[in-house]
Amino acid sequence: MFGFFKRKPGTLTLMARAIDEAREHASGAIQGETALLIDEVFNAVERAVGDHRARVDKALADGMTPYSLAVLLAHNHCLSELQTGRHMVYRCVTSMKGAGYLTIFNWLSNRMAEIGNHTTSEASSEQSEVRAMLREIG
Repeated sequence: MFGFFKRKPGTLTLMARAIDEAREHASGAIQGETALLIDEVFNAVERAVGDHRARVDKALADGMTPYSLAVLLAHNHCLSELQTGRHMVYRCVTSMKGAGYLTIFNWLSNRMAEIGNHTTSEASSEQSEVRAMLREIG
């Protein structure tokens, strides 16, 4: 009647919309073969949201927007994939998939700076640290 009983979208609905929005932004910005990995990255984010709903609820309750959380989770997924060393051909050389993860990671890091999750200098420092880490992992 007056909107008192209007149902608000749940966490999973909000996150699904945010993940789709982030996926579209990434797909528009990243072209070529790397774009094929975008779905893989955001599918992993969807699984993480489903598996860790309590943590997602807490992050949203603490003031993080669903979109910024989706970008952060995708960023963390790419970072963890790069840290495994599975995507290295030999020292300092990533496989094509590793190069794709690095491209997506860099875009997500810059996107986080754009939306205010961290500063531009932090994004650039983080990207430099990841490149240094990849030189050591190989």
